Amino acid sequence: MSKNFYAERIFRHQNVTGSFFLYKVHFPSGKEVEFFFEAGAKQGEKDIGDYNGFIPVEASNLSFVIISHTHFDHIGLLPVLIRQGFKGPIFTSYPASKLLEIGLQDSAKIVDKNLERTIAVQEEVEQTLSQVVGAPYKKKIKPHKNITVTFFMNGHLIGAVLTLITITYSNEEPIYIVHSGDYKSSNMFFNVEQPQEAIRNLPISNFVIESTYGDVDSSNIKFKKCLKNNTLEALNNGFTVVYPTFSLGRHQEALYLIKLWQKQELIPADTKIIVDGKSAQAYNYLIKFSDLGVKPGMNNFMPQNTISIPRNFERKAIRAKVLKSSAPKIILSPGGMGSYGPITYYIQNLAFRDDVLIHSLGYSSPDSTMYKLLKAKYGETIKYNGLDVTVKCQTAQTCELSAHDPRDKLLKLIESFPETHSVSINHGDLEIQKSFWHYLNDHLLIPSSQITTSKQSSIRIFAKGIEILN
Repeated sequence: MSKNFYAERIFRHQNVTGSFFLYKVHFPSGKEVEFFFEAGAKQGEKDIGDYNGFIPVEASNLSFVIISHTHFDHIGLLPVLIRQGFKGPIFTSYPASKLLEIGLQDSAKIVDKNLERTIAVQEEVEQTLSQVVGAPYKKKIKPHKNITVTFFMNGHLIGAVLTLITITYSNEEPIYIVHSGDYKSSNMFFNVEQPQEAIRNLPISNFVIESTYGDVDSSNIKFKKCLKNNTLEALNNGFTVVYPTFSLGRHQEALYLIKLWQKQELIPADTKIIVDGKSAQAYNYLIKFSDLGVKPGMNNFMPQNTISIPRNFERKAIRAKVLKSSAPKIILSPGGMGSYGPITYYIQNLAFRDDVLIHSLGYSSPDSTMYKLLKAKYGETIKYNGLDVTVKCQTAQTCELSAHDPRDKLLKLIESFPETHSVSINHGDLEIQKSFWHYLNDHLLIPSSQITTSKQSSIRIFAKGIEILN
């Protein structure tokens, strides 16, 4: 094994949002290849301007970019890369390539308060899309003569993938890197096909695993199915129910559940379902009318009595009318962490009311608005978009719709690749990563020095393990 044949990986992010990895592959010939895995925008309210405004690399030196799925915290900075001179291909799955345009449009319309402008302009978005290459699942892509990339299904989201990166050189032992991406072993909308046995038996040099729920098991109360009961109780009490959603994934799943509750006659017949968000509605349309691999019948997920907020000049007046109405209703609106998107309108105008339930559908980062709301006591005043908002609404949270597996299922995923030499933990709060590190150290037959968190931001990956640089 040559010490001159390795892949150096640098974590740009250390927590949940803003997923971003730089790879530098070093060959014995002295040549190097650089590429990115993910190019995500950071979400929240603190210290994100520098992160989202500029990427500290020579973008023109990058050979290619790999994208695991189309959530904004994984794709939002692709246009910034283009602005800085990146001209290579952007590889993702075929379904993700069809969904990517909608997600990227957020870069051109979300105003980053720290940047005091949008993250990208429309021309940059369009140029980004022209460089996207959609690949079938299980088919080897060869972006470089010594590097292949293979995508496998992942239940996190339509088009999401688990990724195998294979790096070869002459007679050297290959370097195999697996990225779980944001990972879920199942999905309401499609059947998740696992990688074939031949892939799972490869000697994996480094397995990069997410850790959003790396501190809890499937049986934890966080995953208790409470959304239905909480929603029905609130509606029966005459409440307005608000679901902050992510435009793709949880938004459609919540709509489908509401449709089931209607069929079961659990929801009052006059309950209006208010659907807001330009991106969410675009995704709804695409899932319904495009071949994205969803189960038969699952493309028809819209409930009865649905009112879609239009995208035109009438939007403001209709939103005001919705809030003025005392009729029972469920409002679904992006974004899921309460910090961006049309949900900001509803939080500002509803949080002070005691006949409102704002129900989080999953994880909220500690610097997000949803986190503040969930932690706020009745009558407490919080700062929100420069305003003082007195919180009198009810709040609740459930992870039953989470698009992330808890630690016991993530362990099972790693164990399904029995020849894994090392594991790198990412995409979780640092304390949760630390907890997950201890959990994996107790359950995997891998030396503790070969299990790292994103706090060890730079490592070298060899055929049979890793070397920590810092």
